[in-house]
Amino acid sequence: MPTTYLADMVAQLRIDLGDPVGTPAWADVALQRAIDRSVSAYSLHHPYQQKSTIATVLNDYAISIASLTGRISVDQLEFPVGDKPPTFKPFTIVQETLFMREYGDAANCYIYWSGIHTLTDASRTFNIKDSNLITLGAVAYALEQQADTTLVAKINAALVLAATAIAKVSGKVTLGESDLTSAAGVGTDISTQLGLSGTQLTAALAALASAISTAGGSIDAAIAAKLTDVAARITAATTSLTAATTATSAATVRIAAAVTDLASGDDYIPTANIGLDPGGKWAVYAGKEIDAANAYNQEAANFMQQAGQNIAEAHVELAHIKSLDDKRKAYIAAGAQYIAAADSYTRTAAELNHKRTAYIQSAGIHVDTASAHIIEGRHYQQNAAGYKEEAKLVAAQAKAKMATFEKQLLIGSIQKQLKTTSLILEE
Repeated sequence: MPTTYLADMVAQLRIDLGDPVGTPAWADVALQRAIDRSVSAYSLHHPYQQKSTIATVLNDYAISIASLTGRISVDQLEFPVGDKPPTFKPFTIVQETLFMREYGDAANCYIYWSGIHTLTDASRTFNIKDSNLITLGAVAYALEQQADTTLVAKINAALVLAATAIAKVSGKVTLGESDLTSAAGVGTDISTQLGLSGTQLTAALAALASAISTAGGSIDAAIAAKLTDVAARITAATTSLTAATTATSAATVRIAAAVTDLASGDDYIPTANIGLDPGGKWAVYAGKEIDAANAYNQEAANFMQQAGQNIAEAHVELAHIKSLDDKRKAYIAAGAQYIAAADSYTRTAAELNHKRTAYIQSAGIHVDTASAHIIEGRHYQQNAAGYKEEAKLVAAQAKAKMATFEKQLLIGSIQKQLKTTSLILEE
């Protein structure tokens, strides 16, 4: 069965962190990074001690140590190799080059050096007894990373979202204020239109009052009186015309009698009764009849004149009646115009009021939206505050774990030094 050292430590690390299965707070790569940091810190106190064989350069002091990957320090240089006891030579290191104090001869030398431990699924270089210590350090680094990076990023993201939401509030409030300002302006227009409507209605009332009555009294009463007078005039004219007709008829009878008398007189003219002058008598009779007819005719003329006067006066009265009626119609027409104007102003006011209602409703929508953004902003601010508190807790845990980790590393390092010193003293 293949080994899985690194995967096993990642799994153990999740258990120690209480990271839930299915919704992990740390990705594998983040935990592997925490383990690498812990191994590196551990290596500074308990380095991976190695021995490398490198060929010296003929007639040269310098030896490249670039191949010593993960090097912390170079501890000893054995040259030449194979001596009993071994021969260690002084040296100096500059960057990736080791300088011996004597020339090389192309033979190998042994370099004893301390490096960083490695951990993979296939291998590990540290002692298994220190696995728990390294896991403790990884827990501290993982918590530190979460507090310093993950939670800070969440805090910043939440604050950005809160700022964005709050920024939207200003825009919506501005729109709401604009709508309310427009509504107030429309309200002024509505008052103007209603005032104009009231003025027109007042004028309409005045015109209708004038249509109902004048300074002299009721137009209808005046018209009725005039019509009564006209009726009387027409009745009188009718009576006069009847009388004139009677007189004319009498005149006609008299004229007919005169004609008869004259005809009778003509009949007697050629007779033998010349001495008697019968025609002259009938002529006299005819003249009397004519005078009577003329009298009747004059009487008829008088009656017709009276009828004409009554008709003329009736015409004048009717003209006066028409003038009064026209005046009333004019007042009524003016009242109708005023009422139409008032209706127009009132309709305009109603339309403006509808427009104002729309502005108010729009302002309400903007205010509601602004409230929603405020709630959203507070929600994100609360999230940020929650993340801050979580970061404080995680940072405190990281600090405590790190202190324990560093303390145990220091204790181990001191124990190692004491053990080394003891061995030296025993020698």
